[in-house]
Amino acid sequence: MDARPGDIIGYDYAWVVEDPNTPADTPNYWAGGGRFARNHMQAIRFAREEDAMRCAKSVFKGMFPRIVRHGWQRGLNRVQLEPDISLTECHQELGKAKRRIEELQKIIEGGRFDPQVEE
Repeated sequence: MDARPGDIIGYDYAWVVEDPNTPADTPNYWAGGGRFARNHMQAIRFAREEDAMRCAKSVFKGMFPRIVRHGWQRGLNRVQLEPDISLTECHQELGKAKRRIEELQKIIEGGRFDPQVEE
């Protein structure tokens, strides 16, 4: 999206659809379907205002949501929306950690724990 006067360097900007039934200073953002979310990172983003308006008009018939230009700090987008590992990998790592804890508990219960040897 093209920069505008007043834009902060290091931020990405897009148009979002806000729930008109929430205060403008703490809005809920349209997150797809008929769902609004408090977290702005879940907001559906539009590059052009007219696209946001056209979508809002077709999705929210009879409702008049706010169309607002919103900014996100670069870097946060990738960190919060694209985690380093998948949910499956996360569960695998959690499983490994639980197994290691069980192993250590057995060692401790068996009286074979030597802090000089164990990690």
